[in-house]
Amino acid sequence: MKNQKLEDFFNKKLSGLKPGFEDLKSRRLLLGYFAFVT
Repeated sequence: MKNQKLEDFFNKKLSGLKPGFEDLKSRRLLLGYFAFVT
């Protein structure tokens, strides 16, 4: 389930449908995710 969530996250990111503030939020979430995982 975790991998599926991560895939969905990257799919949304790659689609680039929400630029600007949402993108900044996504980047912070991504950084937080990897900081948490590693």
